Amino acid sequence: CSTDTSSVSAWSSVESFTTATPCTAPLNPVTSAIGLTDATLGWDAVSGAWGYIVRYKKTTDAWSAFTFDTVNTNTLALSSLTQATDYHWQVKTMCDANGSNNSGFTSFTIFSTGACNMSLATTNTNVGCYGGSDGAIDLTVSGGSGSYSYLWSDGSTTADLTSLSAGTYSVTVTDNNWGCTETTSVTITEPSTSFSVAIQASGGGSVCSGSSVTLSMTTWAAPSNTYQWNDANGVISGATSSTYTTTSSGDYSLTVTTSAGCTATSSDLAVNIIEVSVPSGLSTSNIGIDRATMNWSAVSGADHYNIRMRVQGSSTWTVALDYLYGTSKEKLNLTASTAYEWKIRSVCSTDTSSVSAWSSVESFTTSGPCTTPTGSNEVNITSTSTDLIWDQIPGAWGYRVMYMQGNNWNTKVIDTVNTNIDAISGLNPGVQYKWRVKGMCDASGSNNSDWTGWRYFTTLSSNRITSGDIDLGVHLNIYPNPTRGIFNISFISEEVDNFDIKVIDAFGKLVYQEEKQSFIGEYTKEVNLSDYTKGIYMVQIRNKSSFISKRIVLQ
Repeated sequence: CSTDTSSVSAWSSVESFTTATPCTAPLNPVTSAIGLTDATLGWDAVSGAWGYIVRYKKTTDAWSAFTFDTVNTNTLALSSLTQATDYHWQVKTMCDANGSNNSGFTSFTIFSTGACNMSLATTNTNVGCYGGSDGAIDLTVSGGSGSYSYLWSDGSTTADLTSLSAGTYSVTVTDNNWGCTETTSVTITEPSTSFSVAIQASGGGSVCSGSSVTLSMTTWAAPSNTYQWNDANGVISGATSSTYTTTSSGDYSLTVTTSAGCTATSSDLAVNIIEVSVPSGLSTSNIGIDRATMNWSAVSGADHYNIRMRVQGSSTWTVALDYLYGTSKEKLNLTASTAYEWKIRSVCSTDTSSVSAWSSVESFTTSGPCTTPTGSNEVNITSTSTDLIWDQIPGAWGYRVMYMQGNNWNTKVIDTVNTNIDAISGLNPGVQYKWRVKGMCDASGSNNSDWTGWRYFTTLSSNRITSGDIDLGVHLNIYPNPTRGIFNISFISEEVDNFDIKVIDAFGKLVYQEEKQSFIGEYTKEVNLSDYTKGIYMVQIRNKSSFISKRIVLQ
């Protein structure tokens, strides 16, 4: 109680306490969830800690630029940071609220905020063949967070594209963490034109049997190309050069592959190996005394023809007619009345390296010389007409008849007839004529006989029947003319007279006759020739001093 220790109370009971343990610093400081402008700082919790003091700043700032935060958890979310910037931070433990028992700061932990500085790089493979789809794009992304999404203009969502055709492709790359984007585009090209192959054949593709056809490209054949020839059965084994030689007919094509892998096949090209056939349709025409024309049908693929001939019965072929073009050949200088044989073959080549077999034998006989007609005569002479007749020549095609007034060649007339009678008209009354005839043994006139000698006749002076020098006024009327069989004969006699009425054929044969004695007046008679041969007939009326004759045609 005293100012000294002279007056004191007794001691109290014992009270005890323990001093605080020094505060320990956090362990394992780490920066996570780093963004463009934010980051999360974390560390291991310290047992007994009341809280933590964190300080951070840009690594390039002064020490006085630290920002301090006090938190009660072992994490701190930072925001409003600067992009693409290095920061460092430290943390220490507060073991009491008044801060009297704090640990020291941890060592610095450094982190960098993100940056939207993505860079896109591409490499591409262009289309190798026109119209192909073997293009490709390889995309490389650098910068950003490292996690990206892709969206191409064709809808693809992968970084790289394959199996592309020609065109322009664009892509948008998105940073999955920071949301920033970058865009680029790539153009895939292809050859400007398609690769094509054309082929040609030597000789146009058609050659004779025994020859070959060489097929080759008309387009450029690069040494780096590969080749394959094909026929109707497919690939030709071993035919792998730019040319191919064949001896077989068929359709051929060529498949070419370039070093870039482009493949094209040519159109088919036809090859025709010609086997000429034996000519057919053999005949012989225009056979004359010294000539004949040999005929045949054309043979497909034949260049020309060869003929060989001989007199029938000969053991060797004595006549060779080579290099014949067309389908007929006239042979001259033959012997009259002689039998000949001939054969023909087709020749494919311009020489005789490719020929057909010889045809079967065709034979013909040349004509004999045409003989001169005999038995020339005149019948049915009137004042203006007559019938010139002669004997037929065996094998005659026709006859030439020449007649004229006297020796007046200006009045010459030449008729060609196919029978042995020439009924001439339009003559002058009471005039002497001369005539002759020769035979024609072929239509071409190459085998004619000699002319007969001249014969002479004189036309009558009138076409009226008279008695002496008295005009009887008889006019002959025949109708219908021409007729198909039945016709009428009519005349009027003005005086009594005796009449002989006849109808004769072209050869002078009597087919009808009637005699009228002491007749005067009108005469009419129906005559029926329906059973007789078609041709020319003569109606003749004769009295005691003269006669009249008219021609009627039976059709």
